[in-house]
Amino acid sequence: MKEMLKSILIILLVLLSFIPHNTSPRRENIVQIEQTEVSKGIFFVTPDSSYEALKYIFSLAKENICIMIYQIWHPALEDLIVNAADNGISVYIAMEDNSWNLNFAYNLSQRNTSGRIFIKIDNTEYYYHAKAICVDREILLVSSENFLPTAYPDNLPTLDQRPYNTPSRGFGAIIFDRTIAGQWEDFFLDRFNNRMIWYDGSIGEPPTDNGDTQFERSFGNLTTTNFQAELLLNPGSYEKIIDLINNAKRTIYIEAFYMSLGSSYVNQLIDALRAARARGVIVQIIIEDDWNTQYYSASETIAQLRSYGFYVAPAFDRIGDPIFLHNKAIIIDDFIVVLGSINFSGGGLNANNETGLVIYSTEVAQFFKKVFEWDWNASTTPYFDEDKDGLSYYEETDIYGTNPSSPDYDYVIVQEPQNNAYINKTSFKMRWNYWIEEKITKLEVYLDGLKIAELPSSTKELTLSDLEDQEKHHVKFVPHGIMLMRSTDVYFWVDTIPPSLEIKGLMNNSIVDSAFIIVNVSVSDLAPDTVFVYRNGELICQGIGILNISLLRGMNRLEFIAKDKAGNSNRTVFYIESTKGTIGLRIISPQDGDFITNPNVKISWNASINPDYYLIYLNGSLVANVSGNLNSYLLNITDDGLYELKIEAYIDGEIVDVQMIEFSADISPPNIVFMTGNYTMIFGQLDVKFSVKDFSKFTLIVYVNGKKVVYRIYNGYEEKSLVVSVNGLEDVNITVIAID
Repeated sequence: MKEMLKSILIILLVLLSFIPHNTSPRRENIVQIEQTEVSKGIFFVTPDSSYEALKYIFSLAKENICIMIYQIWHPALEDLIVNAADNGISVYIAMEDNSWNLNFAYNLSQRNTSGRIFIKIDNTEYYYHAKAICVDREILLVSSENFLPTAYPDNLPTLDQRPYNTPSRGFGAIIFDRTIAGQWEDFFLDRFNNRMIWYDGSIGEPPTDNGDTQFERSFGNLTTTNFQAELLLNPGSYEKIIDLINNAKRTIYIEAFYMSLGSSYVNQLIDALRAARARGVIVQIIIEDDWNTQYYSASETIAQLRSYGFYVAPAFDRIGDPIFLHNKAIIIDDFIVVLGSINFSGGGLNANNETGLVIYSTEVAQFFKKVFEWDWNASTTPYFDEDKDGLSYYEETDIYGTNPSSPDYDYVIVQEPQNNAYINKTSFKMRWNYWIEEKITKLEVYLDGLKIAELPSSTKELTLSDLEDQEKHHVKFVPHGIMLMRSTDVYFWVDTIPPSLEIKGLMNNSIVDSAFIIVNVSVSDLAPDTVFVYRNGELICQGIGILNISLLRGMNRLEFIAKDKAGNSNRTVFYIESTKGTIGLRIISPQDGDFITNPNVKISWNASINPDYYLIYLNGSLVANVSGNLNSYLLNITDDGLYELKIEAYIDGEIVDVQMIEFSADISPPNIVFMTGNYTMIFGQLDVKFSVKDFSKFTLIVYVNGKKVVYRIYNGYEEKSLVVSVNGLEDVNITVIAID
C-alpha cells in the first residue's frame, strides 16, 4: 500500500512539472488585449446549434485542452473528454466548487484510465464563471452558457432536461487565432497553477432528471473569416464595454440573464446606456423575468430600466416561457457583438474569472441580430420588424419617423459601389436607381460633405474623379419630391496600393529536415484581406499571422499571394526542399461521406511520389499491404454499416503520410418480415402486421388486391410497423414493396 501511494505521489509530481507556473498577483495579471484579425470564426446559438460546435472543437485537439467552467455536467461531454484523453490528449479542467461539478469530476476520475485528465477546484473568493475551452493554444471557444445538456443538447429535437426543465438561450463563438488563444491560455494557467486546489475525490450530487422534451432548432452556425476580434478578461472588462456603448450611433440590443442595479460597475454601464438614449440611440433589452432571489427582483429591474426610456421585454413571455434566457450579449450598430460569460453584475464586470469576446463584423452582427429579433418577437409586441423592411419598429418610430406597419425603403437604391466597399481606382462611375421614380423631382449628391451635383430624376449615374487615395469617402444622396424622403448614405474607401507582404521564418532555396515549417506572414495595407499559400500550384492554406505549412518530400514551390479588400495583390515565391515531408497522399474514391451500394468497392488514391508500400485499414483492422507503385485496391464489403477507411504510406519502415475517410455501405435490400402467422377476419376487417428494416431510408409501398393503399418514406436503422385494415373479402392479396 505504501509503495502504491509513493508511486501515485511521484506521478502527480511529474504531471505537475509539465504545467507552467506563474506567481504574479491577481491585480498585476492584466493581459494587454488588442483587436486581432483572425483566420476563422464559427458562431453558434444555444441550444440550437451549440453541441455541434462543442463536439467540433474537441475533434481539432492534438495535444491539450484547457477548460474553465462555472457549471459542468453532461454525459456526452464526459465521453468527449475521456475519448480525448484516451487518444493521448491532456485535458485540464478548472471548475467552480459545486455539487454538480464534483459529481462530473468524480465520473471523470472513475474513467481516467489514461491519467491525462487533471481537475482543479476553485479555492478563492472570486467565481470561476467563464465558459471557455482552449485547444492547443490555437483555438478558443467562448460562450455565455454552462456545459449542461439544456444548453448543449446532443440529440435534438429530443432535449435532456438536466439540470433544468427548459433549454437556455445564449451566444457562443469558436475563434481560430493563436494570439487570442495564447492570451486566454496564459490567463487559464495562472489560475490553474496558482489559485486552485486539486479535486479531492468528492462524489457530489448529479442534477435532477426532469425527463426529456422536444425542441425544434431555428438557427444553425455561421462560419466566416470576415471579422476582427478582441478578448475580454477581468479585472476591468466593464471599461471596454462602456467605451463601446459610449461610441454607439444608432442601436444597442442587449440580451441579459439579469442586471444587478445598484452595483457601481453596473451603474456606470447604465449611465452609459442612458447617455446613449439621450443622444437618440435605440436601446432594446430582453431580460429573463423568471429568476428572482432574496436580493434581486426581475419585475422591479424591468420597471426601473423602462423608466430610463429603454425598451424592455420579459424573455419569451409571449410564447409561454419555453426557453430560459441565460445570455449576456450586446449588439451595437449592426457591427459590434459582445458575447461571453460576463453578467451585468459587479462581480461579472470586474472581479470574477470571466471570458468574453468583442467581435467587429457586420456579417456576425446580422447573424446574432436575427436571433435577437426571433427572441424579441417571442417575448413581446410590437414585433421587432413588423413590416420586414429591415428597420426595427423603434428605429422607424424614433429615428426615421416612418410607418412601422408598412415597408419603408431607401428611395435611392445605390447599385455601385456597395456600402463600405474598397475601390482600387481614384475615378469611377457611381450608378443608382429609384424605388419609386415618379415621386422624385430632383436629386442632390454630396461628396464628403460638399454638394457636387443636383440632378433630375432621369439621371442615374455620376462619375467621381480625383478621389484621395488611402481615404474613406462618404456620398449622400438627398432626394426631393412630393413628400418627405429619407436620404441614402454610401461609404467607401479608395485603395490603389498593393499590400506589402513579408514572410519571416523562411529562406529561399533552403533544405529542411522536417515535414512542415512555421512562418510568420505579415501584411501592411489599408484593408488587408488574406494571404493565399500555394504549394506546387495547389492552395493549401490561407491567413495572416503564424501559419503551419505542410511540405511534400522533394522540392516545394511555395507561392504567397496577398490580397486586399480592394482587389490589389502582391506575391512572392520560395523554393524549399524537404527530406521528411509528406508524399501528398490523397484518397480519390470513395470520397468522404459517400454512400456505397456495391459490395465490391474500388479504392483509388494518388501521391506526388511513390512510397515503398501502403497499409490499408478498414474500421481499424489491417486488410491489405499494397506495393507503393499501385494506386488502387478492390475491397469486398459484406455488411451494411458505417466504415472508416485509412491508408498509411511507408518509406524505409517509417510512416510518411496518412489519409482517412468515412463512407456508408448499404448493399442489402430491405428486410420485410410478416409478424403475424394466422390471419383471421373479424367484423369484416383483416389486420396484417409486418416490419421493414434497412440501413438507409426506404420507400414503403403496399398494394391490397392491386390497389395502392400506402406510399410513404421511412428512415432506416430501426424497425417500422404498419397496420393495414381491409374490407372483408374471401381472397385478399397483399403486396409489400420496400425500396431503399
